[in-house]
Amino acid sequence: MPTIRLGLVTLPLAGLLATWATIAGSTFLDFTDAGVDAGEAARAYDSLGYFLSQFMGYIVGLSLLTLGTFALTVYLAELRGERWVLGATILSILGTGLLLSHYGLRTYALPALGGAYLGGQENALESANIIFGDPGESVFYVAFLLYSAGFILFGFAVWGSGTLPRWSGVLLALHAPLFSGPLPELFSILGALMLLGGGGWIAYAVLRRPPARVVPERTEPRERTVTRLRKTGTE
Repeated sequence: MPTIRLGLVTLPLAGLLATWATIAGSTFLDFTDAGVDAGEAARAYDSLGYFLSQFMGYIVGLSLLTLGTFALTVYLAELRGERWVLGATILSILGTGLLLSHYGLRTYALPALGGAYLGGQENALESANIIFGDPGESVFYVAFLLYSAGFILFGFAVWGSGTLPRWSGVLLALHAPLFSGPLPELFSILGALMLLGGGGWIAYAVLRRPPARVVPERTEPRERTVTRLRKTGTE
């Protein structure tokens, strides 16, 4: 289906946006690091560049990833014997949704806190610690587990599909714990690049094949038979 083929393109597009967000995020200072000047960190988070990188990379990127997940689900579901697809879809969609809530805080709350600190509210740092503590921190760990489990199952499904490149499934599986895990930014960048590479490989493999043509059922012989019967009955 052309819609599914186009939907798979959102996988590498999401990886590209996520790569931008992780690289851009690593260039900004940690707002809660005691060794960083608070004013410098506040100016960094209050900048338009930070907001755009996080919004496009995480909010838009993860939304596109959801579309790509559905497209991959439909594509794999049409293949014979793919028992991993349903579990992969449920877990990855739940994990992506929870990650959106976490990165939404980073996208919207940090610029607001940075602006508040620059406006003279020195307790903005304490507010950041409260916002990113529990229960938000616990939700992030749940999102990490669900997201990782979902895309690892997708990796098994791609590996056993027989039509998609096997190693693209490996990249898709490995990207999840690196990208979503509580790890240094370098691992997040590596995970986003794996999503870009694995998703792009899958999309390329599907797009380079000619689309399946639906052949309509031929009803002409049946109509001719009916006409002959009618003629026979009137003679």
